[in-house]
Amino acid sequence: MKVLQQPPQAHSLISATRHIGYSLEAAVADLVDNSIAAEAKIVDVDFEDSLNSYIAIIDDGEGMTADELTSAMQYGSADPAQARSEKDLGRYGLGLKTASMSQCRVMTVISKKNGEIAARRWDLDYIAKHKDVVWPLLILEKDEWKNLPGVEVLKNRKSGTVVLWQSIDFGGSYDEMTFDDEMCKMSEHLALVFHRYIYGEDGIHKIRIRINGNALKPKDPFLQYVANGKQGHQCKATQPLGFGKSRITLQAFTLPHDKELTPEMRDVLGTGKGLRRTQGFYIYRNKRLITYGHWFGLKAQGEFFKLARVKVDIPNSVDMKWSLDVKKSIAIPPKEIVTHLRAYVDSVVKQSRNAIRVEVFGRKAKAGSEDQQVWESTVKDGVVTAVSLNRNHPVIKAALESQGVSEKLLRLFERTIPVDVIYYSRSSEQKMENEAPLSMDEMVDMLSGLVNMIPAGNARKTAFHSMLQSEPFVLRAAKLREKEEEILNGTV
Repeated sequence: MKVLQQPPQAHSLISATRHIGYSLEAAVADLVDNSIAAEAKIVDVDFEDSLNSYIAIIDDGEGMTADELTSAMQYGSADPAQARSEKDLGRYGLGLKTASMSQCRVMTVISKKNGEIAARRWDLDYIAKHKDVVWPLLILEKDEWKNLPGVEVLKNRKSGTVVLWQSIDFGGSYDEMTFDDEMCKMSEHLALVFHRYIYGEDGIHKIRIRINGNALKPKDPFLQYVANGKQGHQCKATQPLGFGKSRITLQAFTLPHDKELTPEMRDVLGTGKGLRRTQGFYIYRNKRLITYGHWFGLKAQGEFFKLARVKVDIPNSVDMKWSLDVKKSIAIPPKEIVTHLRAYVDSVVKQSRNAIRVEVFGRKAKAGSEDQQVWESTVKDGVVTAVSLNRNHPVIKAALESQGVSEKLLRLFERTIPVDVIYYSRSSEQKMENEAPLSMDEMVDMLSGLVNMIPAGNARKTAFHSMLQSEPFVLRAAKLREKEEEILNGTV
């Protein structure tokens, strides 16, 4: 038997791998993985959008010697089946090259170690012109790399690496108008994907990621960390799960109802897609977020489950079993673990369902004052089967007694509730104008008009104080009491 070597054509292979589906943010995240594996404490992403646009990822990690850099620039430089350090975020030996060349036509890596600087480059246009050379990796001389972006920073560090992208085309879809938008999306993505590293969680070294010198604030999809050390979530204890010789851990979180989320909490959540679309599993490989926002077919995404989140920590030793892709953006649980996940999820979604049910039809304006709600719900087997106007509410009661409003009119209102419109608003999480809080002036004007439907005297005064216990007036009850005389006399 004879053996014939058939190395792939460099230009054809690199061009093909440019289109395996990397987004800009996924590509940059892949390079940040390398920086973390190199024990970097600072990762800078510098960019310039101009005729000579570039993106440079600069770290202060261990760096590489000239020989190590040459090896790292080889496609498939690592065996994916080989055991790796527990802290290693790489897998296939492709990320540096495929991620970079998916976004640019010229990728240069300059690295410093032991006081020496080396530089190597893949240039797709050069490769196209020199097809007689099998894999023409360019070795840059000092005069060729000394003025490149990021090098000045590297010179002042003990060690580190610069990955420089030039001739940026985003894989052929470059658009000057969208460059800044893409960089904003990339910043948000990094703040979410590496949030545990930016926070400096126990067991991993803390890193700083800066975008053009501005430090990223970490996102947190579970609201574990908010201002003043307050936690905005409910959670279950971490549950270990054996998986061969490896261990996986699960932890469930239930977010506050969206009505209780402050602007700060919404900003910290960081997913930007709304609660409904981000419920489900959050898969972390070595505490780096891989994928999120789905139940892997164990549950359908539903309104009642939107507060539920499950953090799943997996080690890099189970990559093959979890079908980790080259981009590190997909991970699928193996069949042998699905049964455990299904049982765990069933208990998790109950917390979310209960929290939403309480918020939707179980919350009271004041303890012991259930009759003060304008609307009341009929619940059967945990499901709302009807909503109706509360005839015992002081305003509605007064309106009926004054004969200014008839029972038939109330029934008309009840039978024409725009259920479809409300359901769409809830499922898309678009806020309706009706949900905006009333101003103080609007409350005073509304309350005055309502109480003056009632004949003057004790009945009007009693109705006034009853209304202060009901929505929406309960929110400003103290201030409204200060205007009691004017409201009762209709002189506001």
